Amino acid sequence: MYGIRCEQKYYQLEEKEDKESCTTELFLLEDGRIEFGATDGPVWSEASGHWEVIPGTDDFRMDIRRKYNTGQKGSDMGEFSFEVSRSFVGTMIEIGESVAIDGVMKAEDLGGDDTEIGYFNMIDVRLVQR
Repeated sequence: MYGIRCEQKYYQLEEKEDKESCTTELFLLEDGRIEFGATDGPVWSEASGHWEVIPGTDDFRMDIRRKYNTGQKGSDMGEFSFEVSRSFVGTMIEIGESVAIDGVMKAEDLGGDDTEIGYFNMIDVRLVQR
Protein backbone atom coordinates (compact mmCIF):
# COMPACT_ATOMS: atom_id res chain seq x y z
CA MET A 1 0.00 0.00 0.00
CA TYR A 2 2.94 2.39 0.36
CA GLY A 3 3.93 4.72 -2.38
CA ILE A 4 1.50 7.61 -1.94
CA ARG A 5 3.01 10.82 -3.33
CA CYS A 6 2.32 13.82 -1.10
CA GLU A 7 4.94 16.32 -2.32
CA GLN A 8 4.41 19.37 -4.53
CA LYS A 9 0.84 19.85 -3.28
CA TYR A 10 -1.04 22.41 -1.21
CA TYR A 11 -2.67 21.15 1.96
CA GLN A 12 -5.14 22.46 4.43
CA LEU A 13 -3.69 21.61 7.86
CA GLU A 14 -6.25 21.48 10.65
CA GLU A 15 -4.75 21.41 14.14
CA LYS A 16 -6.85 20.43 17.15
CA GLU A 17 -5.16 21.18 20.47
CA ASP A 18 -7.19 21.25 23.67
CA LYS A 19 -10.45 23.04 22.83
CA GLU A 20 -8.79 25.15 20.14
CA SER A 21 -8.50 24.43 16.45
CA CYS A 22 -7.01 26.33 13.55
CA THR A 23 -6.44 25.83 9.85
CA THR A 24 -3.29 26.75 7.91
CA GLU A 25 -2.42 26.38 4.24
CA LEU A 26 0.85 24.51 3.61
CA PHE A 27 2.79 23.55 0.50
CA LEU A 28 5.01 20.46 0.82
CA LEU A 29 8.11 20.99 -1.29
CA GLU A 30 9.84 18.02 -2.87
CA ASP A 31 13.03 18.61 -0.83
CA GLY A 32 11.18 18.22 2.50
CA ARG A 33 10.73 21.92 3.28
CA ILE A 34 7.35 23.53 3.93
CA GLU A 35 5.97 26.82 2.62
CA PHE A 36 3.37 28.45 4.85
CA GLY A 37 0.25 30.24 3.64
CA ALA A 38 -2.73 31.87 5.31
CA THR A 39 -3.97 30.79 8.75
CA ASP A 40 -7.05 31.45 10.85
CA GLY A 41 -5.02 30.79 14.02
CA PRO A 42 -2.51 32.95 15.89
CA VAL A 43 -0.31 34.88 13.47
CA TRP A 44 3.38 34.01 13.69
CA SER A 45 6.34 36.24 12.88
CA GLU A 46 8.42 33.31 11.56
CA ALA A 47 7.57 29.75 10.60
CA SER A 48 9.70 26.89 9.34
CA GLY A 49 9.21 23.19 8.95
CA HIS A 50 10.32 19.91 7.47
CA TRP A 51 8.36 16.82 6.44
CA GLU A 52 9.21 13.24 5.50
CA VAL A 53 7.64 9.91 4.64
CA ILE A 54 9.24 6.90 6.29
CA PRO A 55 10.74 4.87 3.39
CA GLY A 56 8.69 1.83 2.39
CA THR A 57 5.59 3.04 4.27
CA ASP A 58 2.79 5.58 4.13
CA ASP A 59 3.86 6.92 7.55
CA PHE A 60 4.17 10.71 7.58
CA ARG A 61 6.12 12.98 9.94
CA MET A 62 6.27 16.76 9.95
CA ASP A 63 8.04 19.14 12.33
CA ILE A 64 6.99 22.80 12.51
CA ARG A 65 8.53 25.66 14.48
CA ARG A 66 6.70 28.98 14.83
CA LYS A 67 7.87 32.19 16.46
CA TYR A 68 5.35 34.63 17.94
CA ASN A 69 5.78 38.24 19.04
CA THR A 70 3.46 39.64 21.67
CA GLY A 71 3.14 42.18 24.45
CA GLN A 72 3.19 45.95 24.28
CA LYS A 73 6.00 48.43 24.58
CA GLY A 74 5.69 50.37 27.82
CA SER A 75 3.56 47.74 29.61
CA ASP A 76 4.72 45.91 32.74
CA MET A 77 5.63 42.84 30.62
CA GLY A 78 6.91 44.75 27.62
CA GLU A 79 7.34 43.17 24.22
CA PHE A 80 8.58 39.60 23.97
CA SER A 81 8.71 36.64 21.63
CA PHE A 82 8.47 32.88 22.08
CA GLU A 83 8.74 29.76 19.91
CA VAL A 84 6.43 26.79 19.67
CA SER A 85 7.58 23.48 18.17
CA ARG A 86 5.19 20.73 17.15
CA SER A 87 5.66 17.29 15.60
CA PHE A 88 2.90 15.77 13.51
CA VAL A 89 2.95 11.97 13.16
CA GLY A 90 0.36 10.22 11.03
CA THR A 91 -0.63 8.04 8.11
CA MET A 92 -1.39 8.98 4.52
CA ILE A 93 -4.31 7.62 2.50
CA GLU A 94 -5.58 8.36 -0.99
CA ILE A 95 -9.13 9.55 -1.51
CA GLY A 96 -9.64 9.57 -5.24
CA GLU A 97 -6.80 11.73 -6.55
CA SER A 98 -6.41 13.57 -3.23
CA VAL A 99 -4.08 12.73 -0.38
CA ALA A 100 -5.32 12.83 3.21
CA ILE A 101 -3.08 12.61 6.26
CA ASP A 102 -4.20 12.32 9.86
CA GLY A 103 -2.53 11.61 13.15
CA VAL A 104 -1.38 13.07 16.45
CA MET A 105 0.41 16.26 17.40
CA LYS A 106 3.32 16.08 19.84
CA ALA A 107 5.23 18.74 21.75
CA GLU A 108 8.74 18.46 23.13
CA ASP A 109 8.54 21.92 24.69
CA LEU A 110 5.90 20.80 27.22
CA GLY A 111 7.44 18.66 29.90
CA GLY A 112 10.64 17.69 28.11
CA ASP A 113 9.35 14.57 26.32
CA ASP A 114 7.29 13.87 23.23
CA THR A 115 3.97 14.68 24.88
CA GLU A 116 0.86 13.99 22.80
CA ILE A 117 -1.18 17.20 22.83
CA GLY A 118 -3.77 16.90 20.10
CA TYR A 119 -4.74 15.72 16.65
CA PHE A 120 -4.32 16.94 13.10
CA ASN A 121 -5.56 16.23 9.63
CA MET A 122 -4.45 17.43 6.22
CA ILE A 123 -5.99 17.10 2.80
CA ASP A 124 -4.54 18.35 -0.43
CA VAL A 125 -6.62 21.20 -1.73
CA ARG A 126 -5.00 22.13 -5.06
CA LEU A 127 -2.96 20.08 -7.49
CA VAL A 128 -0.23 22.19 -9.06
CA GLN A 129 2.85 21.77 -11.16
CA ARG A 130 5.67 24.06 -10.03
